[in-house]
Amino acid sequence: MSAQKRVARDASGERTRYEDIVVGDDLGSLEWQFDEAAIGRICDSDDDFHEWYAVESPYGGRIAPVLIGYPPVRMLFSRKFNVRGLFYWYEVENYAPLRPNVKYTLRGRICDKWIKREREFVQYEATCFDPEIGRAHV
Repeated sequence: MSAQKRVARDASGERTRYEDIVVGDDLGSLEWQFDEAAIGRICDSDDDFHEWYAVESPYGGRIAPVLIGYPPVRMLFSRKFNVRGLFYWYEVENYAPLRPNVKYTLRGRICDKWIKREREFVQYEATCFDPEIGRAHV
């Protein structure tokens, strides 16, 4: 097995060292919204089709598949840390459907980090706040 070498710099600049990621670090917040065209794109890319994503749902209008929420969560992390690695897990819990043309606010933080089999892992989470229902979303 060849020795692994950490890449210290890439096209985006200096890479974040594992040691510099601190459990509890605040990832900040961002405002996020999407339109109906974004729902169509995520359905096409994920091959995830349901009539509620295309027309009407029992929730009073068109809703989005849950994976539409992954990119803004990843963006929270990527804005603060320049890392590259293998994505291995995504978990989401929705309390209400995600709707187009709603301005959501996401906040994130670093939850945990560990080393296993000489690989570095970082766990982060985000909460999405819905201004219409006034509470956490995902």
